[in-house]
Amino acid sequence: MSSVTYVMSDQTSSGLHAENGDDIEVLFGGTTSASVVSSGGFEGVAGVANGTILSSGGIQDVFSGGIANATAVSGGGQIVESGGVASGTILSGTGDAYATVDVSSGGVVSTVSAGPFGGIYIHDGGEAVDSFILSGWEYVSGGAVATGTTVENGNLYVEAGGSAVSAVISSGARFNVSAGGTVLDATVYGVEFLAGTDSGTMIGVSGFQQILPGGVAVGDTVSGGFQFISNGGLASGSVAAVSTSHPVASPAVQS
Repeated sequence: MSSVTYVMSDQTSSGLHAENGDDIEVLFGGTTSASVVSSGGFEGVAGVANGTILSSGGIQDVFSGGIANATAVSGGGQIVESGGVASGTILSGTGDAYATVDVSSGGVVSTVSAGPFGGIYIHDGGEAVDSFILSGWEYVSGGAVATGTTVENGNLYVEAGGSAVSAVISSGARFNVSAGGTVLDATVYGVEFLAGTDSGTMIGVSGFQQILPGGVAVGDTVSGGFQFISNGGLASGSVAAVSTSHPVASPAVQS
């Protein structure tokens, strides 16, 4: 039989477990540490949750005013609602059980790390700060903002209306910017496919930027990397500091 455990204001609970329909509700002013939420379990956070472990489909929902610190997700999901904050979440899933964070409008996450089969989804009005993508992915939807994302060996996707600021794309990582997506002051040592708008990017050693049809790059610096402009793409004010930027003389002959 499922149960509901309430952690009241000014109460601290450690080592709670929830599975198979069980529910942990951390009310405003309450604190939990080292909760374990597994398949079918749920933790609702309006207070503070420290070090929760989510596995095999366990869910943590961080409500307005709630704070979740150092949540470990291995085959489950963290949801950050408007007014909620999550910091230091670690995602590490499997092929059968992904580990995810979903950031709703008004929600904020910081220093989330996404490992194998780990994904960060930032929805319209959500914000992510200083994400670290080890081998997973981050999706920035329309109206969402990601600031300071570092992609070591995974993927960063910026959809139409989304924005990425000061991203660092390491060698072996991919940066995919859809039409209508915006990038500001990125550093690219990996691969960037640009169909949106890019301003102030530095393309470093081993870096490759392809400006796709409709894509626009403004004021990029090519310093040891490569910039390729496809037919219908545009680069304005690019500076070749070490290697060569390769704009096309005429769009008619650019491939």
